[in-house]
Amino acid sequence: MRKPEKRWRKAVATGFLQAMTLIVLISAPVCRSQDVATACFPTNNNPASDGGGCIEFDMTTGTMPSMCGGVMAPNTSSTVYIRGSFPVGGGGGCPNVFLYAGEWTGLTLWNDSGPDPYVSLSNLQYVSPTLATFTLSVGGAPPGDHLQIQMYAHTGWIYFNDFMIWPPPTPSAPGPSQPNCPTISLAPVTPGSPATASTPAVPSTPISPNVWMAGVDNPIVIKGSGFTSQAVGDCIATLVTASLPGGPTGSETIPISNLKIVDDNTITAVVKPPAIGTAPQPAGQVRAARAIAAAVAPADSGSADSNTTETAYITLNGTPPQEGDNSASATAQIVSPKLSITQLQYTNSQDVWKDDPGTAPSAMSKTVWPPSSSSPSVSVFVSEDKIKATATFNISPTPPVAINGARIEGSVAGLGLLIGTVDIPAGKTSVKVNLTGDTAFPSSTTKRYSSLGVKWSFSVTGQPCSANPSQCSAAGATSSEVYVTYAAPSPFSETTMTMMPLTAVKLAIGDGGATSQTEVFNNTWQQFAGPANVKGWDGRSLYYYDEGMGFDLDSVDAYQLLVQVNNQGQQLTRESGQCGAWAHLLRDALAVNGIPSSFVTITPVPGTHGWMFINDWKFRGPPTYPNTAPWIYKFLLGSEAGGYLGMATDPPPGPMFGDLINQPGIAGQNDITPSEKAFNFHFIVRVDGIPGIGGPYFDPSYGATYTGDCDFETKAVAGYGEHITGEPANYLHVQKPFGGCSVTMRITN
Repeated sequence: MRKPEKRWRKAVATGFLQAMTLIVLISAPVCRSQDVATACFPTNNNPASDGGGCIEFDMTTGTMPSMCGGVMAPNTSSTVYIRGSFPVGGGGGCPNVFLYAGEWTGLTLWNDSGPDPYVSLSNLQYVSPTLATFTLSVGGAPPGDHLQIQMYAHTGWIYFNDFMIWPPPTPSAPGPSQPNCPTISLAPVTPGSPATASTPAVPSTPISPNVWMAGVDNPIVIKGSGFTSQAVGDCIATLVTASLPGGPTGSETIPISNLKIVDDNTITAVVKPPAIGTAPQPAGQVRAARAIAAAVAPADSGSADSNTTETAYITLNGTPPQEGDNSASATAQIVSPKLSITQLQYTNSQDVWKDDPGTAPSAMSKTVWPPSSSSPSVSVFVSEDKIKATATFNISPTPPVAINGARIEGSVAGLGLLIGTVDIPAGKTSVKVNLTGDTAFPSSTTKRYSSLGVKWSFSVTGQPCSANPSQCSAAGATSSEVYVTYAAPSPFSETTMTMMPLTAVKLAIGDGGATSQTEVFNNTWQQFAGPANVKGWDGRSLYYYDEGMGFDLDSVDAYQLLVQVNNQGQQLTRESGQCGAWAHLLRDALAVNGIPSSFVTITPVPGTHGWMFINDWKFRGPPTYPNTAPWIYKFLLGSEAGGYLGMATDPPPGPMFGDLINQPGIAGQNDITPSEKAFNFHFIVRVDGIPGIGGPYFDPSYGATYTGDCDFETKAVAGYGEHITGEPANYLHVQKPFGGCSVTMRITN
């Protein structure tokens, strides 16, 4: 019944244009010698004497098949099976295959007048990589008519199958299964395991491994018998499916790929269960709580994150078309490991020294989580920095297979995401990942985050959680204090300050929000001005010549002030500093934001005065030296430890110091009346080039500003004194200011 090739080509030319009922494309990336397809016509009791109702199609060699046929009754439909090992879809090296159907009338495939009214192909489905089906329907064709299905490849090979239109005979009782149709069976070769604190119980199963990782490819091996596809006969290739029970739309199919029937006893495949996340699942995707409701959970908890395991069912089917189905099934566990953050480090934060009393400069740990109960870490970044971090997570339960390219995200409010990817080997209980922020801190802006929160999530598929929330699960939360500087810090003013002190950071940034140098400076100066009674990072008061603290006991630079050491190297009971220490502290705070400043020394005019007295003093009369005008008042200094002459003696000589009586006047930092008010010199700070800040001279000891030397004298000086040769060293002759600006200001550093 094979037609001459010449006439076939003519028939195709006309039939393709006029009456193409169905075109099926089957392609695969690799053609193999075993890629053989068989079409079977199972219904209407097609007799074995008519060739068994099958054709075979070799996709690689084009070998012509032996002829076989079938019988169908008029006005009926029949399911046609195509079986073999050709893969579905993808494109590549295999020839494309098309199917045609039509009435066989003489030497033509079908009438030239149009589509054949008696035959059609429809409902083609790829059931698995080894099985496809379609529906063959015939109309009211006259008995004895011939119909034909043809398979056409682009390589030019043609295959066809004739069958007859004939009323069916009286059905006979079904006989036994054909002996060449195997019975599917499973052999439980993988031992089970009892439940533990971190893993569920696993039953004995023929699936190896019998615990699958959600969201990733899991290579599996299935052991049993009856798996081999038959070269002839009515037996259909073994089908393998896996599913999760329950869910809003019934069981959910788990994708199976790379399925290979190795031999009659072995099937290999790759399964990829859906990822289990905390967000609502898409329609048709099973959430963990639903998936295990029948076996583990009493009801849907409403959050998939509350469960970490599911039960999957794998089923194998062998389908002899005439004799019915035979199948076998087994179960496997699906686990979705949960990550929980245990440690977080901000690796690119600035080195910061937590200036506690009695401590040497040493960088704080960059571990910000978990917080230390006694000494929590603080991080300092520069504007335009992107956070870089290292995070450690516990994993429970342990993954049964490797998770390659897992994505970990930390969501930071207003600052985007911290993102890292990591490969997690099977069986790991913890993992460390490096992360980088995708959003920089705002440019040229100071910030203080009293508690910078990060919400962590984990995507086993490696996809962003924003795009695939249903595939992500929560991994904990962290928070820590963070400061952001306006610009890169500049070097500190004294050599002893080898690292950024936390107190200087606090004074530099305050509550943050500054977006210009003017705002940056003013935010810092406001913490000194007034005086503002400056506090350390931990709230401790920092003093300017506190009561009873004289020249010998007060710190001379900011380092000594912060660690509570005097200029003799002795540990003090409280932080009290000379003017030099306060000038350095202001300069250090400005340096944190990269603002330059100068160290200024104020001294009485050389050759005329040696001392200056800071407000306020009462001059009582009559003066002791009326004949040495204008130096008519007597001032008595006390002897202090270390060879100093000053006011803070024990017991103090005041409030009367000769003709001068000490009065409350200009307050110092945290001290209404500083213990020292008579000086040979005074240290302040000059800041230039920043509009709108006043000054340019800034006195952090008193929180005062000056436009120049005369302004300093007007605001601060009550009198000048000098020592007369031949008199005791602690005797000074004093005069009141006379408006001559009797001080000089010199930049000395």
